Amino acid sequence: MITVDHGEDALKDIHFATTETPVRLHSLQFDQAGDGDLDTVELTLLADTQQQVLGLIQRLREVESVHSIEYGRRASTVRRRIRDEGDGHAADEDIDDDNGHA
Repeated sequence: MITVDHGEDALKDIHFATTETPVRLHSLQFDQAGDGDLDTVELTLLADTQQQVLGLIQRLREVESVHSIEYGRRASTVRRRIRDEGDGHAADEDIDDDNGHA
């Protein structure tokens, strides 16, 4: 999960960072801040090794509009937040990978 400046073109920078590493971007969830200064971007990544993921994290740390990075294997936080707010479409957006994980 990445916290980025609201209103910045951070998605382009995130895409560039992922293309510069062997890590593949499986999905991206974007939670735009209402009136805040920061947005949340949640990435689902596919990588052969942890070292590849750490290389991507290092690249993301170099992106000026990125304020924080949280990394771990867990269920989607953005989807859970949308579901908790009563948006019935969140379950329809789940994408299962080959291992049955969303």
